Order: sequence, then C-alpha cells, then structure tokens
Amino acid sequence: MIQKAFQQLEYIEATSGTNDKMKLIEIAINDNFDFERFLRIAEEKDKYGIKAKTFENALGYNSKIHGKYYDAGMLCAKFARDNHDYKFEDVILFLRTAKDLSGLEQIEFLKRITTYDKSFAKWVARVLVNDLKIGVQLKTINKVLLKMKKPLIEKFQVQLCGKFKNIYEAYEKIPKGISGIKEDGIRVDVEKTGNTIDDIKFTSRAGEDIDYVPELKEHLLKTIPTNIHFDAEIMAKNFSVLQKRIGKKTENIEEVEGLKFCVFDIFSHGDRSFKDSIQKERHDYIKDLETNEMFKVEETIEYSTFEELKKFYDDAITRGCEGIVIKKPDSKYVYDSRNNWFKIKESYDCTMKIIGYEYGTGSNSNKISKLVVADSNNIVVSGVGSGLKKKDFEEILKLKELEDSGNSGAIIGLLIDINFEEITVNKDNKKSLRFPSVVKLRSDKIEADDLSELPLGRDLYKRKKTYIM
Repeated sequence: MIQKAFQQLEYIEATSGTNDKMKLIEIAINDNFDFERFLRIAEEKDKYGIKAKTFENALGYNSKIHGKYYDAGMLCAKFARDNHDYKFEDVILFLRTAKDLSGLEQIEFLKRITTYDKSFAKWVARVLVNDLKIGVQLKTINKVLLKMKKPLIEKFQVQLCGKFKNIYEAYEKIPKGISGIKEDGIRVDVEKTGNTIDDIKFTSRAGEDIDYVPELKEHLLKTIPTNIHFDAEIMAKNFSVLQKRIGKKTENIEEVEGLKFCVFDIFSHGDRSFKDSIQKERHDYIKDLETNEMFKVEETIEYSTFEELKKFYDDAITRGCEGIVIKKPDSKYVYDSRNNWFKIKESYDCTMKIIGYEYGTGSNSNKISKLVVADSNNIVVSGVGSGLKKKDFEEILKLKELEDSGNSGAIIGLLIDINFEEITVNKDNKKSLRFPSVVKLRSDKIEADDLSELPLGRDLYKRKKTYIM
C-alpha cells in the first residue's frame, strides 16, 4: 500500500543514524512493494522543473497568513485534506501529468495536490522538487539494495575532486603529476552523436539537462567532430552573470561575454573509448584537439619538482584563477570518486553577525542545524552549517536556552568567523558567500566586517587574503 509506504518514509525521516535508517529501508522494502517502487521513482530524479516557489504560486501561499514552512512537502501538507482514497497508480498519474505540463497549466494542476491527504501532498511534492529529505544519499540506498541483491538505482555521475590544504601537502602526496588551472565555471558532460542540434547533449553534474547556453550548442554543431563525449566547464568572463541564466527560458537569457567551453577530460571519440585509459593518455589526447575561441582545452603542466608546481599555482592565483587541480597521471576515470583529482583553492576569512537560524529535520527537528549570517550592513547574507564543531553546538544550545527564557539577544547579533571562497550574486542581485564554513565564535569583537564593497567572484583574489581584524 502506498499509504503505508508514506508512513514508512516518516519513520525513516525521524530516525537518526545512517545504520538505523538503512535497517528501516531494508525492512520497508521487504514488507511493502509500493515502498520500493516509490523510492525508485523518487531517487531516479526525473526532470519536473518544479520548485517550492511553484507550489507557493499554485496554493496562494502567504507567509503572514499561513506561517513559515520547512520545504515544499511541508508546505503542501499545510493545505491538504483528509482524502486517503488513492492508490499507487494515482501517484504515478499525478507525477506524469505534472511533468507533461508547464507554465500556468502546470500551476493550475498542482492545486490538485491538496485534494489528497497530508502524506500524499508531502511526499509527492518532495518527489516533484527532487528531494525526499529522508537523510540518506542514493549511494546509501544502493548499499541496501546491493545487500538485498536487488537492481541498483542508476544515477548520473562524474569524477569528483578531493582537496589538499596547500601545495606542500599536494607535492608530498603526488610528487610527480599533472596539474591544471581551476577556473570558475559550471561542470558539464558534453556528448555529440550526430549532425543536428538535437544530437548535442549537455548534462550537469546533478544529471540535469543544461539548456541555457544555446550559443555553445550552435557553435559545437559547426566546429567539433561527431561522436565525441567529453568532460568540461562552461565558463564566462563574469561567472556571476553566467549563473543568472540558470533556470531561465532561452528567450529570457541575457548575453554573456566570453562564453566558452574548457575541456579537461574525455570519455570517447569516434570508435575509441577511454574507459580504461590512464590520466596521462587522456591528457595527451585532448591536448591535440583543435580549439577555437569558444572551445578551449584546460591549461596544464606535467610537474616533477616542487618549484614547478609552486610557480604554476602562484601564477594561477596572481591571474585571478580559482586555484589548481592536481591529477594522478596513472589513474583511470572513476565515477563518483575523489581519489584521483585534488583541488587547491584560495579562501578568505571574515567576521559576520548571526541574524537567524534554522532547525534540522527528523530527530534533529528541535536542534539548530544552520546559522544565517550577515556582514555589518546586511548586504552579504548566507546560511552556514558546515564547520560547526560540537563545542560550538553546545555553546549555541546554551544561548538558545537563554533566548527561550526571554534574553532575545543571546544568539541574534553574536559574532562568528566564517571562511569562504568568494562573494557571489544571484539573479535577484542578492550577495552571499560561496562555500561558507564556520571557523569559530567570537566574543572579543564588537562589530562584523563590512563586505559590501568587496569585488565579486575571482576579482576578490586581487585583495588581501584575510579580513579578520
């Protein structure tokens, strides 16, 4: 029964600990066929093009009237009725119809999610926004399926980067290797199988179709050979401007200066597959690809001394690049692995003030999991949960108890040091920190730093590294 499947998902969401969640998933799969079917549909992450904002429009959500909500599923549950009369086939029909519609038709249809009960509304909405929020990743679910000797859920994957703290660690671990320039861009899997525009496929790191760079598709159609499949970055002179295209329809995108591809690995070309080729062979092959103004190949060196690596890194940072990537020359391309490529990137520190906080989910629903921080002028605002240590949580818990007892300034206004990679701006022109991480709480400062005049993106590297006073 699908109703039972939804209840089983509730138990999993509320349970803490990966091992305990895995046990519940195994029990649910053994006990309820509809649970496994629904889980597979949810984790295959079909492309629905629906966000929480879409449901806000469909349901007429008003924060003053309806209050705050945690996610799209909880929002829809607020509006749901007590209709428990539905089957698994009704879930499938709802998902397929939502996928086939767009614009106002889709918004009008989504209103129907409220004609079912809270469980249907919550879990179907979460599927539509591609996030079940049960606290386990797909690879964990696949571990359960593997143990049960069931087919795994396939997922689009790419090779990922590990991280070295600095070039000293990099050279100690890989004294002879390949290093490439790490520039800011959007990861893309590019495959050209024919001679029409429909034969060119751009896929994001998350496995989603990329359709907001039609100029690059047109360019590749004319300039590169067919039957080629490579790993690359979409880049532009100003990364923040490029980011503003994400999620927009083709007719609404703005011109981006310096739009181009930068190829850094290859999967196949013609009849040749590079599945079993080592990094050095793949590196040498793409170096011979014919390039042009919109189709570049990653700038690299093969180093064997520390001095060569240090100069390459220093030059990259001086030029305003994001950093460098170190690659093991004898390694194969391994999907979802962080053991063969390692990035070294500049980062910066600043002091910000806490202006809010968010709670966790499931068994952590009564605990603060994320802080909302801002600079002194509230111009740069970010959520940050990474880097919080146990002692930080303990101190925040004590402050929360003070706040609950009437001391309203116990947490709000507290100063905290944040490490970040750069300042970005979204399509609404709001500034935030990229990859923020907590360094420590500060009780010795009286004011947050002013980040409002700092340059965006890579231009920040032209300023001094540390902003903590």
